[in-house]
Amino acid sequence: MNENFIIAVLLRTGRSAAGWSQDEFAHLLGVAKSTVARAEIMEMPIKADLYLKALRIFKENGVELEALMDTGEIAMKISSNGLRKAEEKLQNYSKNRVRRKDETQALREVITKDDKGNTVIQ
Repeated sequence: MNENFIIAVLLRTGRSAAGWSQDEFAHLLGVAKSTVARAEIMEMPIKADLYLKALRIFKENGVELEALMDTGEIAMKISSNGLRKAEEKLQNYSKNRVRRKDETQALREVITKDDKGNTVIQ
């Protein structure tokens, strides 16, 4: 199996398990978001030092990943601490999504159109 494919799946799986966006993961790695995105879609191979840094960051956050190149498998272990962090992250996303939805609805109630189709702020 293609090693770049295994690494791409490992990166995306680890990032998702940790609850990070590509932006957040890129910040932790100290690279541009485009570097993470391109590595995850195999547009460019990831450098060995960055791959090792990613594995270390995952492990520090409770997500242990291992690419088994000879069998084409990925082993993953998520600690209870890692699950707690991911749960908190998902709850925050959910709360922010509800808040944004409420703000959007409030704006719709304040911004309307008049008979001529002009935007009116009440």
